[in-house]
Amino acid sequence: MGSLLSKGLVVGAAFALAGAFVPMSAYAASAPRDFGACMTIATDHDAEAWIAHDACDSDSLTGCYRIFYQEYGRQQWALEACQARGE
Repeated sequence: MGSLLSKGLVVGAAFALAGAFVPMSAYAASAPRDFGACMTIATDHDAEAWIAHDACDSDSLTGCYRIFYQEYGRQQWALEACQARGE
């Protein structure tokens, strides 16, 4: 009985420890992007608001930059705006 109890405690502790790490990593992965910072950088460099909105709202850094690139060519501010989303 004592052995069964100690195994149960070890398993319970392992699950508790695993649970302590999972929410932290899940939270870090879903940290909000800073859409506003992206929009500000883009519009401060004379990007059209609707193009900046589409780029800043895209799913990835590459997608964001690609939208700016198609409209404005290679621009350092476009990369900075996309990076400001915090990915």
